Amino acid sequence: MDEIHNVPVPERFLPLVHKVLADAYTEESAADNGTVSSPPQDTPGDGISYDWNEEEVARAYRESKPALRLIFDHLADYAESHPEEWVTAPDLARVAFPQADNAVNKLFGVFGSKSTRFHNTYRKHWFIDYSRERNPDGSYGSMIYKMPAKYVAWVKRASGRE
Repeated sequence: MDEIHNVPVPERFLPLVHKVLADAYTEESAADNGTVSSPPQDTPGDGISYDWNEEEVARAYRESKPALRLIFDHLADYAESHPEEWVTAPDLARVAFPQADNAVNKLFGVFGSKSTRFHNTYRKHWFIDYSRERNPDGSYGSMIYKMPAKYVAWVKRASGRE
């Protein structure tokens, strides 16, 4: 049984916390069925758009901090050469924060702040897919990420690398 924690959360962030928890339970349920889950690209009815256009991806890229731009660049490059493979959080953390002892925590900090910005600015979820690995013993492993093919060229154009 999971240990439950009480964490003080400002009221304005409660909807975001509830959404994250709902997503986590959905992913856990999908993982229990042996599937890897990622956010749907279009889910009407929840009030949040999932589909991005090129202008929005370019703007999000330009407005991101250097560490997040490195992450987007790495995911785009990786998706070109390994379109079906996922990248683990520790691997992404080493890309963005190669010298940091707490690189994974820094990665999650960058993702957390950008998630809030995406939600508040674009009313959209990430344009990268994410899920969680399952270890052979059934326990949860690392968070994993990949960039859908339709966004790769847009990110490369936004970065000036195409």
